[in-house]
Amino acid sequence: MTKMDLPACLVPDPETLRALIAEGPSPEAAAALGAAPTGTTLTVARVHFPATKPMQLVLRADGGAGETVLAEWVGPSAPAHALAENARLAKPRRGQLVSRSMDAVIADPCSGLVLRRAGFDAKLPGLRLLHDPDWAAGRLGTLGLDPASSVKLVAHRLGKRAVLQIAGRHGTHYARLRPVTSGSGQTAFDRHHALWSALEGKEGLSIPRPLRFDPALGLALYDTLRG
Repeated sequence: MTKMDLPACLVPDPETLRALIAEGPSPEAAAALGAAPTGTTLTVARVHFPATKPMQLVLRADGGAGETVLAEWVGPSAPAHALAENARLAKPRRGQLVSRSMDAVIADPCSGLVLRRAGFDAKLPGLRLLHDPDWAAGRLGTLGLDPASSVKLVAHRLGKRAVLQIAGRHGTHYARLRPVTSGSGQTAFDRHHALWSALEGKEGLSIPRPLRFDPALGLALYDTLRG
């Protein structure tokens, strides 16, 4: 099955796809999300075709400046999809809408896209470290990190993975997040640990030192790669 053979519920028809890539979402939707001032356009940086999920776009304001916006094409169901996603993010166990005054997910009925700020993802509960400072302070302590650390989003692939930079009194560390239900996070961490052990003490090759894995958050913690 090629990307153009995917079910219609996952990817638009070729004409709509070309329009989405050329025009992106409406400026009104971008402004409603708070990702770009009124009049600023969001241009497509990347397109993903997941096998079992709606087509995804990575958008940037004015060709690369400004905040990254993630989008899913769901067609006429965009308003209902956005409403459901905001409800999921607001659940206490996810804690990703604790301090926000606006929705993290916005429907754009004009294009059939659902837009969201990067760093909001119900499948990656570890992103709560970005949005709930009081909760994060306690969780960082259990990871052996400075509870007052600053947490910054480095990368985010919707529903798949994210990377956080955590900087505090104990130095800078990186957390890789994966969905807690897939088991992929533990597998990736174990493989990384085995490779790190094999390379330890050898010159010319090095990878970040693995520190610990938190299965409740799907979070693998790594030290900064020296040099």
